Amino acid sequence: MRSDVPATWCHACGNTFEPTPEEPHRCHCAAPLELTEVPEPPPTDAGPIGGISSIVEHLPPGPLIDLGAGGTPLVTIEEFGATCKLEGCNPTGSFKDRGAAVTIARAVAIGAAQIKEDSSGNAGLAIAAHGARAGLSADIYVPSTAAGSTVTAIKSTGANVVPIDGSRDAVASACVNADAGWYASHAWRPEFYEGTATLAYELVADLGGRPPPAVVLPVGHGTLLLGLYRGFDRLVQAGRIDTIPPLFAGQLRGAGSLLEGDATVEPTLAPGIRISRPARHDQVHAAIEASGGQVVPVAPEHVKTAQRRLQTRGFNVCTTASVALATLDTLRDEDLIESATIPTIVLTGRARNG
Repeated sequence: MRSDVPATWCHACGNTFEPTPEEPHRCHCAAPLELTEVPEPPPTDAGPIGGISSIVEHLPPGPLIDLGAGGTPLVTIEEFGATCKLEGCNPTGSFKDRGAAVTIARAVAIGAAQIKEDSSGNAGLAIAAHGARAGLSADIYVPSTAAGSTVTAIKSTGANVVPIDGSRDAVASACVNADAGWYASHAWRPEFYEGTATLAYELVADLGGRPPPAVVLPVGHGTLLLGLYRGFDRLVQAGRIDTIPPLFAGQLRGAGSLLEGDATVEPTLAPGIRISRPARHDQVHAAIEASGGQVVPVAPEHVKTAQRRLQTRGFNVCTTASVALATLDTLRDEDLIESATIPTIVLTGRARNG
């Protein structure tokens, strides 16, 4: 095990846990854990960042498992009145590669030989692929209703896929209670959020050292939103930018885990954000509020329309990613964002065939 790997600690009760393959994924009091040391953000005023491997010194210590995450295009789409960050261009097709690369780096650094993860799709594939690159054995727990194309892709990495009947919570419980494996959880592991924070650094670098006026994205567990908030906040603390842009969290009406009294979960449209309760629910809510953003419920039919608009213009996105454009449409329809504002929408993942 490397000597420079930071421990984890609990903000709620102060417990500290040494970095070993037996470390817990959350505190004994059930609160999420954070790293005891976090790196400084990279420079963001010298042009675009060429992927997370180019800023490895600004990530937690560990042998970065590099499949080419990050460095995704930011394109301006005038008819949408927005810039679009194309996270489907990541190696396994979603932003989850950013967090997986850093999470698996920790697994290697602490000497884990086997990993496990629960996921409805993209996170499981990202963890499986990066685990395979690192030579780790992986068990990926998925809902029995998971898309066949995603399951096939996970199996292609050599990972063992474990289908579980029941709710998304039942899948997570089965994974956590399994005897073997370090829990490489995209929802709980703090280093996953270090990976998603790199998107904030990239956006500022893409825009010449300025933050976007607003960021609109789909939110399930909030792994991307919370990472964005932390990345922007570090840039503010470092004096690189003046303010954190408002973060607008798109959720499906009738299946929104951040919408009070509105958490009916069905494994159909936009499965990537159908979470009954985020692992870091309170932190995600606090980040949205502190940024000046809000949770935006969108109608399922608007998501389908948004996906068609995107796909007929050449963007091969999944329904979860399409929630971003549907959210922006809703914000404008309800006058919740100024018409002259050119926000960034994050197209979180590409569509899969099969």
